Amino acid sequence: MKIHNFTLYAILTFASMYLVACTDTPRATQFQQAVQQFVANDEYKSIFLIRNIKKINGYMLDDFYHAEMEYERLFLVDIDDAIAMLSQDVRSKKSNDLFDELSKGLYSLASQSGLLKAGLVEQYGEFKQGDAIKEKITLQFLKTEQGWRLYNK
Repeated sequence: MKIHNFTLYAILTFASMYLVACTDTPRATQFQQAVQQFVANDEYKSIFLIRNIKKINGYMLDDFYHAEMEYERLFLVDIDDAIAMLSQDVRSKKSNDLFDELSKGLYSLASQSGLLKAGLVEQYGEFKQGDAIKEKITLQFLKTEQGWRLYNK
C-alpha cells in the first residue's frame, strides 16, 4: 500500500510540474517584472516610480503572447527638481572616457538651454510632485524551452 501511495504521489507531482511549466500565458509576476524592466529607468528612480501594474488584456499573435498592460507613473518631484537632480547625477559621475566627458558637456548644455526640460515635458508632460499619470504598453512574450521570456527590444 505504501508503494502505491508513493507512486500516485510521484505521478501527481510530475503532472503538476508539467502543467505549470507548460502554461498558456506568462505568470502574473512576469508581467509585473516586465513592466518594471521595460518602463522604469534606474536613472529616473528618484524622479518617479511605477505602481498599480495591471494586465488589461492578452492574446496570442504570430507565436507571441501580447500583454496589454496598464500602470501609473507617480512623480516624486516636480519637473524643475527633476532637472536639477538629473544634472547633478551627470556632473557627479566619474569617468576616464573622452566620450563620457563629451556626453556630460552636451547634457549640461541641454540642461542650461532648456532642451532637457522640453524633452521631459514632451515625454511626461509638465508634471508636479504627487502627479500620477496612467499609461499603457503592450509587451510581447516568446515561449521558450525554459518558459516565457520578454521579447520587446
